[in-house]
Amino acid sequence: MNNIWRKPVGFNMIEIRPKLYQFFFEREADMRRVLKGNPWTFRNAWLLVKKWERSINPMDMDFSSAKIQIQIWNMPEHCKTTTLGRKIASIMGRVKECDLYSAGPGKGSFIKANIQMNLAEPVRKGIYMGSKEDGQTWVDFRFERLPTFCYYCGLIGHDEVSCEKREAEEDSGRAKSKELGPWLRAEITGTKMEQSGPQKQTEERRLVAGAKGITQAGKRDVIEKMVELTVKEPIISTEKKAEQNQGEEEHRKAREETKQNQKTEEEGKIKGPKGKDIDSSKKVDNIETTKDSNNKQKQQPEKNKSHENNCKKWKRMARKNSNTTSTEEEKQKNWERGRWMKSAK
Repeated sequence: MNNIWRKPVGFNMIEIRPKLYQFFFEREADMRRVLKGNPWTFRNAWLLVKKWERSINPMDMDFSSAKIQIQIWNMPEHCKTTTLGRKIASIMGRVKECDLYSAGPGKGSFIKANIQMNLAEPVRKGIYMGSKEDGQTWVDFRFERLPTFCYYCGLIGHDEVSCEKREAEEDSGRAKSKELGPWLRAEITGTKMEQSGPQKQTEERRLVAGAKGITQAGKRDVIEKMVELTVKEPIISTEKKAEQNQGEEEHRKAREETKQNQKTEEEGKIKGPKGKDIDSSKKVDNIETTKDSNNKQKQQPEKNKSHENNCKKWKRMARKNSNTTSTEEEKQKNWERGRWMKSAK
């Protein structure tokens, strides 16, 4: 392990009991790097590493679970969402992260989830997923950095040759393999795909069905039951339906009556001056009134012109009178002035 961990400074290891070890590091950076790469693969087996705390006895530390990355393949394109991916991955363990990954140009995409897997549970090759609308679809699981596991029982830590369960079932004549194989190990890790925006997902429409070995009738039953659990439509009684239909009929009749009344009113009107509607019963009076008003409007400019002409004539007469009066006064003054001049001589 010293070489695998790049020879950390002051590294030391002691064995507490078989398959349980305690490691010592001088630099905290080396310890963090080793913890980050957990679990490590050594001689095709997992090496689980946990940080030691003074208050905990190393003999009491729990190594029953491990972090592993699971890939979910062959999902329909409209079902490749992180929400559904989390739901499927939760079958294998507690989900920490879930994202959409690309397998490369022309190789499609898949869902990858980081889970905390219980090592007492067997590895699964996949599950059925589906809905009432889409039917069932088989999706495959692939595991990254998967160590030695049993192709018969699916448990991590031993191979098929040393499987005690297989030996016991073969002796009793009940041997039944889970049809697992090395193809469960992921060959690629993929590239994380950036999401362009918030994902729009349909609520509870994509459902996880059961295991692969069920019959067609059993598949239909599973789908129908799961749809009933997740998609609930409101139940309307017969009386409420009758009330709704009656209300809709009354509303329709009211609309028809309103339209009929509007049509009748429009037929009883004609277009008056400036596009206004007038009653046909008042047609004659309105037309005569309109004519009178038009005549008055025509006569008004003529009256205004005659008034202006009278005003001009009066002004001319006033100026003429004023000119005449001023001439006679001047003559009188000149006559008196001449008379006074004669007397003075």
